[in-house]
Amino acid sequence: RIIAALEDAPAPGRTPTQPLTYGGFIPYNLDNDYGRKYARLYALLGMRSFYGIPNEIARANLEAHGVFLSRGVTYHEYRFPPTQANIDKLKKLAEDAGVLEHLRWFDYGDEIAFSEWIGQLVAARRAELGDGTLTVEQVIRPMWQAWLAEHRPGFDPADYWLDAWGELDGEALRPNSTSEAAAQRPRLYVDSLIFYEDTAIAFVAEGARKVKAAFGDHMLTGANYTVYPFYYPSTVMYVKWFRDGAADFGRHSEYFYQLGNVTPLINGYIAEHFRTGMRDTPGAILRQYTMPHSPGNTDANFLRTAFTHLAHGAKNLDFFGIGMNETFTENYIDFRDTSRFVALRAITHSMAIVEDVLEASHVVRSDVAMLVSESTERWDWAAVARDMARHDVGPGFRQTRLSYHQDRYGIYAALTFTGCSPDLLIERDMTPEHLADYKVLVIVGDCVPASVLPAVNAWVRAGGVVFATAGVGRFGAYREANPELQQFVGVASRTIDERDIFMRASQEIPFLKPLGTVRGDGWTMPVLATHERIEPVDDARVLATFADDGSPAVIVRRIGEGRVYYTATLPGLGYVWSALQPPVVPDRGPGVHRMLTGYDAGAATLLSLPLEGAGVSPRVRTDPGLIDTRLLRAGDVFVLPLANYNPTVEQTVDVTIRPPDDAKAPVKAVSAYHGEIAVRAIDGLWHLSLPALGYGDIVRIETR
Repeated sequence: RIIAALEDAPAPGRTPTQPLTYGGFIPYNLDNDYGRKYARLYALLGMRSFYGIPNEIARANLEAHGVFLSRGVTYHEYRFPPTQANIDKLKKLAEDAGVLEHLRWFDYGDEIAFSEWIGQLVAARRAELGDGTLTVEQVIRPMWQAWLAEHRPGFDPADYWLDAWGELDGEALRPNSTSEAAAQRPRLYVDSLIFYEDTAIAFVAEGARKVKAAFGDHMLTGANYTVYPFYYPSTVMYVKWFRDGAADFGRHSEYFYQLGNVTPLINGYIAEHFRTGMRDTPGAILRQYTMPHSPGNTDANFLRTAFTHLAHGAKNLDFFGIGMNETFTENYIDFRDTSRFVALRAITHSMAIVEDVLEASHVVRSDVAMLVSESTERWDWAAVARDMARHDVGPGFRQTRLSYHQDRYGIYAALTFTGCSPDLLIERDMTPEHLADYKVLVIVGDCVPASVLPAVNAWVRAGGVVFATAGVGRFGAYREANPELQQFVGVASRTIDERDIFMRASQEIPFLKPLGTVRGDGWTMPVLATHERIEPVDDARVLATFADDGSPAVIVRRIGEGRVYYTATLPGLGYVWSALQPPVVPDRGPGVHRMLTGYDAGAATLLSLPLEGAGVSPRVRTDPGLIDTRLLRAGDVFVLPLANYNPTVEQTVDVTIRPPDDAKAPVKAVSAYHGEIAVRAIDGLWHLSLPALGYGDIVRIETR
């Protein structure tokens, strides 16, 4: 029945030839009618890769349907770190199967938490020293002391000693990343985390280099990283991990609906973290999990997720389990859900129209950047922190602070729907070289190192525009006072009360009670979670006030040729909260798959102010709105994935593109769903129209 449905339904795009999509737990390796039927299904779906090392039967079954070995063979185990023993094991397996030259992916494992790598490091160090009796502390302590000597010369040992350890002993210094250290010795807490990050990443990076030495530079190393339990991406695993060479491919589990995220738009936000990490690594690939599983997901949100991932930098998609009920546990497609198989094929065939350029493409840079502050992130988790970079999300999980994460995401969503989806930066990117690429910088979070200020200040003086939200400038990396940054954002003094800190998209955000209202020129916006009152600096101008007391809520100050906007609120949180009204009982079923439309207009207006102040226009504008898209480029070919977040689809969509300055004239545009469509260049802008946009599409634009 499934095969018949695929043969009867027309497919968009064209039949794939390249291994850009992956799907496993489908038994095409059996020498019987069952195995051969699954091989036929696999080929009809447009799959052209091999999930795991194939035996001769699998190869014969797939070759009978035109799927031949190519450089797209994967290998993974639940835990498969890049040790010499595992490298040797995989090399022998591949050689024995005759697929060594076709291997491409060395997969470290599934849903790996960062803290696990500390354990791997300790085990490797014990083996290196030939002493399996060494305790964790005996292994780690000398490494910590060497790290302090190198990275914190002249440090005060008292800053790195807990009272519970007794009398200070410089020779017994050891890392400690617990909540107790955070409360008592902030430098010990923060630097312990940085030490664990640096040390574990260096250990894995050395293994990654060994993998390439054994298999070739084409071999990609990486894993599936978890965003559990709050869908909060770690800058360590999603950015620093790739920047410092520990991997060059990645993905995350993508169960947005299992974790209470109301729409899959957040998957683009997660993808942007990966893209930030892989930015300076040629050949790195986001092979993002995109789960078709039934029951659980829906056709609509499966398709939206796929096109959102592609818009934000995914170059391969991994569907994980794509067999029927008997092949796996929760990761399967129910045998009655033929439409899900049709939807899966729609993705593979849509991608095929750009399969020759997708892996070589890059997302065209935005004019807007958002700082994802790792310092703020460390303090978000401080109350539930345990040693070895672990988190205790047991009974005390509600102590985790999620308000700044939700504010960042809401701002990201608002900017995305205006056609100005932001690039993400981390603290080490606050340099003149990186900032020069942008016109607007969004800063969220109360812990931002003072060391970022000189470059940001110089950038603003040269014409850049900063937009900062409640709490920014309050603390530095060690939660120390940060008066210079506070003055920079225009705040002379402040009082702040974090009323609500723990909030998930469907469980808590809809039920937050507004703390007040902001009134601007023709707009209002709810105040949520954080109650802040500020005294602006003398040269700041008030743009909006709190309705209850008339005190300043939004201010702007000029610095040189640029401007700094500051709002004593969390506008991203307000933007999303309004769309979640009225609250509904959260679930993991139909309620999590509804589309949102009532995003807060006042928050959107506020977020438009820095764009207007910097003269930023959308890179891609769509009519109607609520469409997630970014422009990709591979030389003279441009790719435009679109994900439709309107509740009603199949509408005509007009698209206006502001191409890069060096782009040539468009001569042809092809939609996966509609074939060739007209594209025109008028006054430096490209215009095209999709006659009916379903849940998503891909448009290929040729220039000459």
